[in-house]
Amino acid sequence: MDFNAISTDLEDLNLSNNQGINSVEFLNTIITKCQNLTSLNISNINLDHIKNNLIKYPSISPKLKHINLSHNSIVFFMDFIVNLFTAAPLLEELDFSFQTHRNVYESKPIKTPPNVL
Repeated sequence: MDFNAISTDLEDLNLSNNQGINSVEFLNTIITKCQNLTSLNISNINLDHIKNNLIKYPSISPKLKHINLSHNSIVFFMDFIVNLFTAAPLLEELDFSFQTHRNVYESKPIKTPPNVL
């Protein structure tokens, strides 16, 4: 995709329900280039906490008032939220609803010693 074709005047962007648009590079281009965004809907785009931590939230439009991150899997590792609030001081609506947890970690049983009293 030619990222140069994205208008810098864009104010409202809805990418919801596009499971194929979970490219961090694409989202970062939008976030850094579209500094007039007031509304961003990236709900249900198969965004997990790993990809979410790579998104450049500190570069998001200071004019942003609404962001929808619902129906993704970013409930853990919420450190990015501070960057989001700092970069977008006019933020009025933040939707984190319907977050899911996808267990992407391999877990192995751990032998623990019995409690000795």
